[in-house]
Amino acid sequence: RELKNKIQMKCNAKTSEELFLLKSFKYFDLSGNGSLNKEEFIRTLEKLNVFGFSDENIDTLFDCYANSKTKEIDYKSFTKDIFS
Repeated sequence: RELKNKIQMKCNAKTSEELFLLKSFKYFDLSGNGSLNKEEFIRTLEKLNVFGFSDENIDTLFDCYANSKTKEIDYKSFTKDIFS
């Protein structure tokens, strides 16, 4: 919820929050596979200036959504969950 609120503050009227977050994740998806490792996830949040979360909270959030085998987040599913 807190992440969603911070994203909402970054958006303009022409771009939905969900689309804004998807585009941001896609930009930092260096492998282009539709998922982010923890480093890419954190880098995205930093570039969006989404601060105020402890390292523990970010780790918990990432671990909650990460695939147990790949240790990556499918950012389309993550974004959908955040905004649904």
